[in-house]
Amino acid sequence: MRLAKELGQTLEVKGEGNLTGNTAANNIRTTNTGGVLEIGLAESLTGINSIAGKGTSPLTISNGNTTLTINNGEGTTPGTISVGGAKNH
Repeated sequence: MRLAKELGQTLEVKGEGNLTGNTAANNIRTTNTGGVLEIGLAESLTGINSIAGKGTSPLTISNGNTTLTINNGEGTTPGTISVGGAKNH
């Protein structure tokens, strides 16, 4: 994709969602490389206080052969956390 702008015109860069509150510094990098705007996400995120799923599907974190899955509870049934298939309630 190529986007052309005349000299003096402004390029608006907009993210998705509605961010409120503080942000965690040093996790997203933007650089100008030969006139190309590059946006990168850090391989190791830092300063994160919370990760939230949608609550409609399992939240999964994987590292190598180990997977942590968090399932939302329904009604009065509590959610579950499973590590490699072993469930904890």
